[in-house]
Amino acid sequence: MTARSESPARHRLSDYRPHAATGIRVAPDTAAKAGYLDGAEAYLLESVSRAEDRSTGSPELAALERDWPSQYHLTPLRTTLFDAFGFAAGDARVLELGAGLGAITRWLGEHCGEVHAVEGDLARAHVARARTADLDNVTIYSGNYSQLDEREAFDVVTLIGVLEYSHLYHPEHKHDPEAAALANLRVARRALKPDGVLVLAIENRLGLKYIAGAREDHTGRRYESLHGYPDPTVPVTWSRRDLERLVREAGFEASELYLPFPDYKLATTIVNAQRATAEHHLHNWTDTPAPDRGAERIAPPFSETLAQREAFRAGLAADLSNSHLVLAYAGGRDAAVERLGLDTDWVARHWSRGRRSCFAKRVTLRETAAGPVAVNDRPGWVGAGAGELARELGERYGVGQRLADEPYLAGDLLIFDVLSDVSRHGLGASFTAHVARFDAWLDERFGIPGLPGRVRGEALDATWWNVVVDPADGAWSAIDLEWRVAKPLRRDFVLWRMLSNFAMRYGLELQHPFAHAQPAAFAQLLLEQLGRTGFEAFGVLEQELQAIIAGPQEPAHAFSPTLEPEVPFVLCMAEQADADALRTWAGAVAPGEASLVLYGPGADERALVGAIEAAIAAAEVDLEQHDLVLMAPAAAPDADAAVRELACAVLTPGAPAGPFAGLPSFGPGDIAGLRRFLTGA
Repeated sequence: MTARSESPARHRLSDYRPHAATGIRVAPDTAAKAGYLDGAEAYLLESVSRAEDRSTGSPELAALERDWPSQYHLTPLRTTLFDAFGFAAGDARVLELGAGLGAITRWLGEHCGEVHAVEGDLARAHVARARTADLDNVTIYSGNYSQLDEREAFDVVTLIGVLEYSHLYHPEHKHDPEAAALANLRVARRALKPDGVLVLAIENRLGLKYIAGAREDHTGRRYESLHGYPDPTVPVTWSRRDLERLVREAGFEASELYLPFPDYKLATTIVNAQRATAEHHLHNWTDTPAPDRGAERIAPPFSETLAQREAFRAGLAADLSNSHLVLAYAGGRDAAVERLGLDTDWVARHWSRGRRSCFAKRVTLRETAAGPVAVNDRPGWVGAGAGELARELGERYGVGQRLADEPYLAGDLLIFDVLSDVSRHGLGASFTAHVARFDAWLDERFGIPGLPGRVRGEALDATWWNVVVDPADGAWSAIDLEWRVAKPLRRDFVLWRMLSNFAMRYGLELQHPFAHAQPAAFAQLLLEQLGRTGFEAFGVLEQELQAIIAGPQEPAHAFSPTLEPEVPFVLCMAEQADADALRTWAGAVAPGEASLVLYGPGADERALVGAIEAAIAAAEVDLEQHDLVLMAPAAAPDADAAVRELACAVLTPGAPAGPFAGLPSFGPGDIAGLRRFLTGA
């Protein structure tokens, strides 16, 4: 039997007294120091206090992220747990139990009518106050929330990442994790109105990443939770069934389980366990292997990605999810959903990460009368002007973002075929064959007639994890091609991007000496095995692309993929390449200064070669060292558009017409004008 101390005094929030130096309200018995400080408090207090923009999606705060603690307290991904459900009732009264440094407090203050946030440590509460100083509807308290005695006063109560600490600070149930957790759940239940809801998030002691050898998130020791927490002085988490049982015993009438991936801390995917089925292939939506937060993850003994797929297929995803997210209803579920404007009518949601706030994206899988649909939009923290800013940046820097709804395609992503083969054969010839097959598919799906080795700019996002394999016939279908550039791309660059990102994503599972640590070198090695060369600049090109998409600094110029010839590209229609045109070229351009492309779409290549050789002879000039390129693709708008993007000018006797209208043009004989254009001389 657990020893019980004398029942401590309980407090209402109205009993807390103002702390003059900080504006925080402090418990009557004075806030005790907590033992869970992460070292970020002083840095974040100073940094947040100086910030002009303290909002959830603030680029200013994003630039302050420097390590795991600061990322955890500043990133908007902390709030996907709430963005997932909308909370459209702007007059909602919220009680946040365990406010930390105010990341979630901030979101609640921006979306709800009145927020009362309780934090156990005064130093941490001080940062939360700074984070919300411009929000008049937020009050910060410092005290032990276990001693609260609020009754039917709130529409929403939150317990995000705090229930596991209950027994370490509970005045009556120290060292009894279950009794303390149950008592704190009852504190939350008493505080809720009859149509109120508790939002609870916590790690799962049987999470797949723990089984695969990741460190326990609180103690940093492997297998701690799987062994039942032998040390009673550490935070304690629960399995799915035990957590749901505790919620029932605390008096909640109903509850719903959601699965945040890779965990609740920075959830990029949330699965609705009530609606998910095997037919939804939701393993396609999750990022694996899951990280060790704040530490380097060791290589798992098996493929966590493939194991997660099997968990979903077997109906065990809820039991093996790394974290659990619960909506627990004090009374009737429907009344709470209607009162608070909760959006729970979805199967899964996924948020983008690692990019400018204006480019942030949320994808929602919904069931409709016409079948499942992936709905693309922006999360609630980006603000009303985000779409316009994204378009402005895209136009300025030549990188476009496309947000459009897509019909759901049933089937596994192609990456699962690749990883399954790697698990069987390693990274040998079979893996290289996968790369070669994807290369051929890129050419077939995105290739440009007449431009070998080039693909359309929409192929930028084509990867093994953006292709669905039809389970019936094995056909490949591209999905979620969000990013595109205006100019054609070297196909090798698209391959290089995929392979380097593959190494970064899955390198820990690959059993390769440097895939995870040196993804660019891994990609280069694979391309060399395919006989490719000329990819030395791809790393710089990717940095340029990321500066545009991710920031925070503004790039120096528009995206300039290394796909054009190294010298300027001047177009001349093949039928206009007569002796006068060739004499003009020879007089204006020294060998190596520019390329002249003789373009004859749909023409007979052999006949063109004969005609051009005759024109060279008639011109009576030495063109031996000049770069003349004959291009005679099948007539197609795609070919015209690609050539139009590459050309900097046209050599023509009249004004350029059709797709080439608007390009600078120079007539035969205009040697001086063409030379000034190309060299500035």
